[in-house]
Amino acid sequence: MLPEDSPPLPLDSPSHEEQHRSPSPPPSSSSSFQSQQAFGGSGAGGGGGGEMAEHLGAHMSRSGSISPCLSPSNTSPLLLVTSTPTSSVGEISPQANPGGGGFGLFSLEGTNPFESRNAHTTTMECDGGPTLLDSSPKSTATVSAHADSIVVDGVGSSGTERDAKLDEDDGGGGGGGGGGSPEDSKAIENLKSKLCEALVAPDAALESDVGLTMKNFVKAGGTPQEIITMLVDHYRGYSQMVNLLCDWGVHCGALSPEAIQKLVGEQLMQLVLSHFDRAIADSILMENDAVPEWLVKMIQNPQWRNLIYKLSEKHESCVLLNLAIQLISDSGHTEEISTIPSAVQNFRIFNQVLKNLLSQIITADELKLQQLLPDLKKLCAHNEHAYFYVQVFLHKLAAHPNGAHLKRLITELQCEGSHRENVIVQINCKLSKLDNYPSIQQPICSLTKGVCAPSDVSQLYTEFKSQAPPPVKYIRKEEIMRTLLKELFDPVKQVSEQHKEKCIYLLAYASSALESHTMTQVQAQQQEHPGQCSTSAIAVDLSEVHRITPALASASSLCKRGPFGHDLASSMPTLQDLCQYPVISMGILYWVERYLTDVDTQSSFPNVAFDLVLHIVQIHRMQWPSILSLIKKCFEQDLHNMEAVPQLELKKHLLSVLVELVRNGYPLPVLSLVHKWCHSSGMVMKDQALIRYFIIQTLDSISPPFSSALVVHMLQILSESSSKRAFAALERTDHSSAYILLKFLGDAQATKELPLETSTEITSLHHTFNAQFKL
Repeated sequence: MLPEDSPPLPLDSPSHEEQHRSPSPPPSSSSSFQSQQAFGGSGAGGGGGGEMAEHLGAHMSRSGSISPCLSPSNTSPLLLVTSTPTSSVGEISPQANPGGGGFGLFSLEGTNPFESRNAHTTTMECDGGPTLLDSSPKSTATVSAHADSIVVDGVGSSGTERDAKLDEDDGGGGGGGGGGSPEDSKAIENLKSKLCEALVAPDAALESDVGLTMKNFVKAGGTPQEIITMLVDHYRGYSQMVNLLCDWGVHCGALSPEAIQKLVGEQLMQLVLSHFDRAIADSILMENDAVPEWLVKMIQNPQWRNLIYKLSEKHESCVLLNLAIQLISDSGHTEEISTIPSAVQNFRIFNQVLKNLLSQIITADELKLQQLLPDLKKLCAHNEHAYFYVQVFLHKLAAHPNGAHLKRLITELQCEGSHRENVIVQINCKLSKLDNYPSIQQPICSLTKGVCAPSDVSQLYTEFKSQAPPPVKYIRKEEIMRTLLKELFDPVKQVSEQHKEKCIYLLAYASSALESHTMTQVQAQQQEHPGQCSTSAIAVDLSEVHRITPALASASSLCKRGPFGHDLASSMPTLQDLCQYPVISMGILYWVERYLTDVDTQSSFPNVAFDLVLHIVQIHRMQWPSILSLIKKCFEQDLHNMEAVPQLELKKHLLSVLVELVRNGYPLPVLSLVHKWCHSSGMVMKDQALIRYFIIQTLDSISPPFSSALVVHMLQILSESSSKRAFAALERTDHSSAYILLKFLGDAQATKELPLETSTEITSLHHTFNAQFKL
């Protein structure tokens, strides 16, 4: 609606239909939701991403990909926001954004200035970029808008003050190109036509370089009325519409400000991911002598760093993204880029990431180590050069007097790489000097890949039975020992007695052979045979090998026979005695896994066999991770072939093993796994009875004082909606379960060094369950 004292609109103003199609945003309420909130605040944190969207979007719009203010022809009005720290939604006035935050250059205050022809002064601060006449990094254009005149930086339509660059490029032509040659006039007309195309783009008034475009259009002979008409006719205000919809969503209670922030951020990230052009992005660096300021601000915001990571995985050769990764690494966020391909391409970044990972791994506990190992494996899995470099580095560190614990990392990486290309196996052979023993090199490589051919086993058996056997370290590898275990404890696989005896000897040798040598023996051997390996200087104690060999044969015969029912019950004492040997207990765990994961045998597996697993938990601490992995695999498998009751009983026995792990001192990995089951979208632990069973049995098996980490992990499980529903269905007569639960919450409140939010959560849960049980 125009003010009463306003003159009529010019004849070339938008039609009545177009005005209805593109209305001015209505005034907002006093508590208008700011898009600055939607993008993580103002300043360097929230503004960096917006400025990058401006720059990338501005370049993309020139190539037909994306406009920073979203052209109505190809995008929804719910995808981008004009961000200003102080303005309200729905009120538009072109005002400078000194904070540099957000995605637009216009704040929203008062009424639409394009509704009236009254004088109104506008100041716009425009980030630099490639323009046709003025490419300064940053320029400020002051526009005084009247009906028939416009002044840009003191340059009026009369052309009394000419820009030196325009005079040089255009031969000193006048405001409309007059005074020059016909060729110069034609060039200026072409330039004016291109500038006109930029001004008639949808929402051109919100473009980051609109001030420069208007300035150059006037220099090229354009009139103020033309600029006003083009900007008004093609103004759509989609960013203001998004601000208004966000405001409505908050006031209606449909969405919280945090939910709107997440929604808008995800939509914007999807737009950039789908329209990103590597060539256009790289051109930004070619047009700037220094690192763009908006890029420096962008890497300070976690949301936009995540966008850079996603783009970098899709566009590994993009120079702009590689520069961003370099800046992120320099700013101390190396832990976030360990899995990005471009991080491996830059040796300095790769070194920083590796150093950061190893620093965390060296001081990590078992739970943290299991979280960090996948990052290290993925870092090494990018290419053979990365794998070779890390393995050489770890071998050098492991040779240090205090570096023996790093051998586990070497083994973990070897197990991960042994199933890949042959070049990885060859690297492992070179680093371990296996090529010095050519007679066992090929059999070792085959067993490492999981292939247990009788000819390879015979070759190894002959070598390790000789008077000067190779070092035991070559067969004392996890992947080789697992391959031999499968031959001996797989209830389905049939092997010959001769092959079985050789596998038993190699497995017993690998697990218990004791090598000893003195420096005098080694030095004498090296002097006698310089440059050769000193194998004869190593003495091997085989007493333990001779003791384990018959035990392995007995356990293998029992498990190969597949005892069930009375046979298994009568064999239990023998198997429990044999479990004292770690290598045999690992074989029994594999035997249990084979039966529980086989569709034909899982429903008939005797429950008494779980007593063996519980016994192994109690006597072999180093096998807890393997037991947890076994329970995870069996619990998460599809049991649709089993009836409901047997399935419930099987899962209860699996959970009882987890409770035993907690009772014996392995709580945090177990609680993390159960929380994942309760929290996952697929709901691995769907049955409420199973949730109650695990929680009550676990709480009943532990006693205070509790560590803060244990309290936090248990509260994560209790706070899940599935856990609350499980206890809501609990009968009120079950006072014992209620007492166990409430007692834990009371003891947890007394735990020292609890975070404030954890204490508050304990109090809330205590009130909730107390009211539910009516105690």
